[in-house]
Amino acid sequence: WGWKFCYPAYHVTEQTEGPTGYPTLVLPVGETATFKLVSLDVVHGFDLPNFDFSRYALPGVTNYFDFTPQQTESFIGRCSHLCGLYHADMLFYVKVVTPAQFMSWIHSQQGR
Repeated sequence: WGWKFCYPAYHVTEQTEGPTGYPTLVLPVGETATFKLVSLDVVHGFDLPNFDFSRYALPGVTNYFDFTPQQTESFIGRCSHLCGLYHADMLFYVKVVTPAQFMSWIHSQQGR
């Protein structure tokens, strides 16, 4: 029970943990990110509450969507759909940074 964020264009699949101890989703401000949202078990709700944005992750269904953050900030994302016993652990850390900071983060992940 948890989120995993991959950046296939950059060959980054491992995640650093944010200050919360949860996986980190790092996004460059002003740039469009294409998401491929899948669930391996039950229905989950991928929720970015600071951006009033949510999409379902459904077993057996691959959802694609684009998202362009318009401001730098950090906050907690969550599963917005009661998904089972470990629903409370379905949190993630979101960090929207400048494009230069994003590329620096990508390079640090590639060197791991």
